[in-house]
Amino acid sequence: MENKPEFIGWWLALAKIGAQVALLNYNIKQKGLVHCIKVANSAAALFDRDTEENVHAVEGELNGLKLFYWGGAPQLSFHQVAAVTHDALLDYSRDDSSFKALRQGIKMTDMFGFIYTS
Repeated sequence: MENKPEFIGWWLALAKIGAQVALLNYNIKQKGLVHCIKVANSAAALFDRDTEENVHAVEGELNGLKLFYWGGAPQLSFHQVAAVTHDALLDYSRDDSSFKALRQGIKMTDMFGFIYTS
């Protein structure tokens, strides 16, 4: 995902549930992209139309990584990808208290994630 408001929104939303994020520069491609995803020990990847081609090019090397596409349906054909839309997220949203169990044990000094630049 390129630098846009949704990028910050996803970063904050994932941090709220206690997930560690790996923020990748959208210019990272091919072997570099696969390396960053694997070294971060990623369980899932979120991408959008701006980075769709990069993810599609390496999908076969991601070995079961869960892929989530933000913004409707992807333009390219993926083996397995879940489309995520704003309206669908609203259906699953909860009040703030429901996330306390997910964040239990997380301290201000814990690592929030990784930042990969070009």
